[in-house]
Amino acid sequence: MRSTIGGALGTSSFAMTFHRQISPWHDVPLRPLISAGVGGGEVPPFVINFLCEIPKGTFAKMEIATKEPYNPIKQDMKKGALRYLKYNGQGIPFNYGAIPQTWEGPEMEPRFSLGYKGDEDPVDVVEISESAIGMGSVATVRILGALGLIDEGEMDWKILTSADANITTLAELERVRPGLISVIKEWFINYKTIDGKPSNLLSEDGKVFDEDYSLALVHSTHKHYQELVSKKVPNPSGLWIGEI
Repeated sequence: MRSTIGGALGTSSFAMTFHRQISPWHDVPLRPLISAGVGGGEVPPFVINFLCEIPKGTFAKMEIATKEPYNPIKQDMKKGALRYLKYNGQGIPFNYGAIPQTWEGPEMEPRFSLGYKGDEDPVDVVEISESAIGMGSVATVRILGALGLIDEGEMDWKILTSADANITTLAELERVRPGLISVIKEWFINYKTIDGKPSNLLSEDGKVFDEDYSLALVHSTHKHYQELVSKKVPNPSGLWIGEI
């Protein structure tokens, strides 16, 4: 997918927009159209598309601008200042981004809200392969599990995934990259503390939800997304869903 850069990285004018004015949230499908394997074929049920917002090892807090036309990727700002992920001094320890055509709305399905309102964003993705994935790239990944982050009182799911064909289960991840799940948990709990904010919480004492629950969560948030863009549910925050 080709993209265009406006402004310099590290400035408030930076914006990555996509060729032919597509939206990375709305126009990239939830799942690949064909299998990435030899000869193509049917896509396995746990395989989805991952849109990378923050490449592994980088610091800038990039995200899909859900309220702007065509939803460019931009650096988040708080109180007029660009945000950076400074925890541990080494950059983010995984590739991070979103699942296109998903939405954690305020009224999520109770099975997945766990008593909280959704954060009104696409579902977040942690991708655990060794290599960095470029900002704005779409990668085919396999769902491994999920962590439920409670961020300032809102439900903010993190789907654990792998673009590495050799890692298809949580058990394989622990065998190949021992301790990485603990690193991911620690990062999400503490990454805001460097800015003086309290630690985040993980639901159910940091439980890693299994692949079946995680896949059902993705399908539920995809359905909720479809309700949003078809205007069957309210759009309380003025998210850009296709109208100019």
